[in-house]
Amino acid sequence: MYSKQAAYRRFLIFKDFYEAKRPVVVCEGKTDNTYLRHALKSLGPAYPKLASVSASNKVELKIRILRTLGSCVGRVLDLGHGFSSLNGLIKEYVKELKRFKAPGMEHPVILLADNDDGGDAVVKVIKGITKSAFSNADPFVHVMGNLYLVLTPLPAGKTKSEIEDFFDDNVKNLKLGGKKFNPNDKADSDLYFSKSILAEYVRDNAGRIDFSGFSPVFDRITQVLEDYEVLLASQATTQGAAAGVP
Repeated sequence: MYSKQAAYRRFLIFKDFYEAKRPVVVCEGKTDNTYLRHALKSLGPAYPKLASVSASNKVELKIRILRTLGSCVGRVLDLGHGFSSLNGLIKEYVKELKRFKAPGMEHPVILLADNDDGGDAVVKVIKGITKSAFSNADPFVHVMGNLYLVLTPLPAGKTKSEIEDFFDDNVKNLKLGGKKFNPNDKADSDLYFSKSILAEYVRDNAGRIDFSGFSPVFDRITQVLEDYEVLLASQATTQGAAAGVP
């Protein structure tokens, strides 16, 4: 028997991803969307596909950076809990894509994951779906339909990266109440502050933070939008030819 909860999950997947009204970015962690939102507001003028700037210099995002913490879609789809959340969404979305027949997929859904051991686990799942030779050095991979994966870029000489790596040294070396930042949730709270505290700091001090280090991340997201535009144009041409449209 199909439960009400399962039906609601399908509805949210259809509404927020399949029938999205603008490109959607789903982050691995529950606080990553805060970093990205403020970084894009800072860098918006350099990314016209991702943001617009009004005559009064107000930046409006053209993409939806999905809020998972405290949101209905985050709770019901169990998002924001690391790579396992993304793996769950990938498997469920691929399954639902085969069922949806209504018009949709006008915009890409972009999963953004840290390029670390968790990211490797996501890549493994995607390789099982796509049978592709995608590696953690590639800027993105098209999974299926309008679904893409972007891994955080690798800094020069590094084999791993995570979203906090793209902050400048002032944020990386930040001390709050004598504590330093540690992304590990199990770190000693007497010595370190958590991602949630860092997200609050970024939100409250965004106007004083140099977000230029996030440019490589937004470069990749822009590449996905461009790739999907080409994919949609190709599909339209193919469909037109099949229908006999000159």
